[in-house]
Amino acid sequence: MTDPRSRRSGGRAGDLADAEPAGPPPAAAPDAAAEPPGTYRRVLAVVACLLLAMAAAFAAVVAEHPAHPPLAGLDKDWGSLLRPVRDAALTDFAKFFSYLAGPLGGTIIAVAVALFLWFARRRKVAAVFVVITPAVTSGASQLIKHLVPRARPGGGLVAADAGSFPSGHVITTLAVGLALTLVLVRPGHHRWALAAVGAATLVMIWCRTYLGVHRISDTLESLFVAGGLVLALWVILGGRIAREAARTQGSQDP
Repeated sequence: MTDPRSRRSGGRAGDLADAEPAGPPPAAAPDAAAEPPGTYRRVLAVVACLLLAMAAAFAAVVAEHPAHPPLAGLDKDWGSLLRPVRDAALTDFAKFFSYLAGPLGGTIIAVAVALFLWFARRRKVAAVFVVITPAVTSGASQLIKHLVPRARPGGGLVAADAGSFPSGHVITTLAVGLALTLVLVRPGHHRWALAAVGAATLVMIWCRTYLGVHRISDTLESLFVAGGLVLALWVILGGRIAREAARTQGSQDP
């Protein structure tokens, strides 16, 4: 037989449990995906401005001291390391990669991807972003070459125009790689794509300095210019590209 007192105490406990409001749920761990888009865009804008400011400052210093620019010692040491290891196979590879991922090859790749996005995926804003990225960054490269008339290092293995600062090949490799990553890779899956872009950029830096048409400091300016401009363009168009991707994905779902 059940004790009446236990039934009464149990009933009172149940009534109290029902009457007491539930406590606040435990705080959820912060989620990067839940970060407000405005904050994300502001961070990218700040990084873009910093990179472009570094590009402008570095270019100004080189233009002010063309005979003894900053990092002149590093340029000399890097060149001394590369010249003794030159051989036919490495030279052929450096020439091939310069064509493949340089201004000509990079532009062809960007245009091909843009046509696919425009006609096959109906992602017109993304296509415009992919096309204007190499156009804007290459234009910036030519502008800086005219503002900072730095002569090429001697002993180059391939023909090149007069301007050495910055490297247009490195700018194109990094800019097109970042643009394709931002447009084609799903959010949250950028790590390996960015690693591949970084590796390709380092290879291009080696190629252009190995061929003797750039100093290592020329390529440093290229990193600032390409990174800053691509991020600036993404701040302007990234939101529209993301909405467009979601819209076209939804229309293609069964």
